[in-house]
Amino acid sequence: ALGTGLGVTLLGAVVAALLTARRVLRRRDGSRAPRRRRHVAAGLFLLAGLSCATVTATVMQGRGADAMQTAGQASIWFAIGLALLGPVLLRAVVTALAALLRVTAGRRGAPNGTGDLAVTNVRQRAGQVAAGLMPVILFTGISTATLSMQRVENRALAAEGAVKDDVVKNVETLNYVVVGMIAVFAAIMLVNTLVAATTYRRREFGQQRLAGATPGQVLAMVGVEGAVLAVTGVLAGVAASLVTLVPYGIARTGSAVPDVSAWIYGGVLAVAVLLTFTASLGAAGRTLRVPAVAAVGH
Repeated sequence: ALGTGLGVTLLGAVVAALLTARRVLRRRDGSRAPRRRRHVAAGLFLLAGLSCATVTATVMQGRGADAMQTAGQASIWFAIGLALLGPVLLRAVVTALAALLRVTAGRRGAPNGTGDLAVTNVRQRAGQVAAGLMPVILFTGISTATLSMQRVENRALAAEGAVKDDVVKNVETLNYVVVGMIAVFAAIMLVNTLVAATTYRRREFGQQRLAGATPGQVLAMVGVEGAVLAVTGVLAGVAASLVTLVPYGIARTGSAVPDVSAWIYGGVLAVAVLLTFTASLGAAGRTLRVPAVAAVGH
């Protein structure tokens, strides 16, 4: 298991590096092929998630905890598919919340329209902002799905009057370990991505300040962008979790209504939102300490 884990990690790192390099080169020459391939890949992952969900609700019905084998994969594949559609999801959310963002930001005392600036930035930089969306979706979707699925299983066993044997306990422990690993990985990925992306915008922030924006207005703009990122990631993550919970509920209890816990969803969503705002605003605050003239000349 250790050797397999190291091998998969190394292979994943190499593939990720190669894909990132190819993406940068293709972006420079203006090719639209990567976007089309990304959409195709997203469609395949979404179909894989729906396929696992269908198998769970039909083939795995009445097989007890064995339904976790396919139900757990459903949210993973679906979350990856939604993450690949990050730019599309961001633009849709920005369009839906544009009026609210402008009004909210305007109340913060931004005479030049911080909300308008944030909306424009997210629309124009959707591809870059979406890089921080993937860990939010994966963390929210997989964590809520796995924890809630285990909750359904525990309640089903209690209703049946069954006693947890060693196999069931091991599966439960494994689920919690998986959630913990995903949480740590997603947190590191999210913080690193947002800090790097925000620090890279030092020149942009300097130009805005030289044009008359105050540091508070720049922070407000970053905060609005973080809110859009958090809302989009949370909504997509919740949607991905339902692809696991609904079919697993059908297979395990015969009910299509997910047995969700406000504590599970509230806790996971709170962590996702907190990490998003802490990373983006923290990095922006440090960047704004650099004088505007020096930032533009950097």
